[in-house]
Amino acid sequence: MTTLLETTKNVPVTAPSELDLLIELTAKERIGPVMLVRNVLAILDEEPGLLVDTVLQLTDSNRDFSVVTKADYLAAYQSVANAPRVRARQVLLCALQQSANLAGYGAIEEQAA
Repeated sequence: MTTLLETTKNVPVTAPSELDLLIELTAKERIGPVMLVRNVLAILDEEPGLLVDTVLQLTDSNRDFSVVTKADYLAAYQSVANAPRVRARQVLLCALQQSANLAGYGAIEEQAA
């Protein structure tokens, strides 16, 4: 089982209590960029009502997205693009792309295809 402190590796959080914590941090706008990008799909699967909050946080130009790796963006983009049921998929994909642009990675949608 992956703990919240071990998620600096390229492994998404899966334990229910950790997911609840991530949901709470997202709702309070206290989640870090790396944790948000790595766990965006899990957070929205569990709490779809956080879609607007998540998109706003992903597109916030005042946040330091340079700490998120390009591989994290590609993995998040692919997981959202390939997930069977994602509410407002295109909006979320655009938010991930804008976040990657803020980090300086350019067009990840072309690389994720």
